[in-house]
Amino acid sequence: MRTKTYAERLLDPRWQQLRLRVFERDGWKCHACKKENKTLNAHHVQYHPFAEGPWDYDIESIITLCSDCHADEHMDLDAAKANLIIALTKKGYVTAYDFDCFTTLIETDGKP
Repeated sequence: MRTKTYAERLLDPRWQQLRLRVFERDGWKCHACKKENKTLNAHHVQYHPFAEGPWDYDIESIITLCSDCHADEHMDLDAAKANLIIALTKKGYVTAYDFDCFTTLIETDGKP
């Protein structure tokens, strides 16, 4: 049986119910900019590698962000990952090739 992609998991009713509860808790406004008139996203503050899906989190670890703030948050996360790779490579802990292989495995859910 094929494993569902993350995009497919976002359509799961368990996630849809949880994200609506997050929006309601946050007053239907962005946690960062406080705007109410933008498209809202439920953002996981931290990710757990062994979670069954996006619904498999405590509601307190998810916040409401507008689409602009959500994109900014992920750009910051990508920059932090890149900086970590550079720092570990410079210290000689790993090579850039090691991270390329690791990143490929993550992007394909562990399937080469």
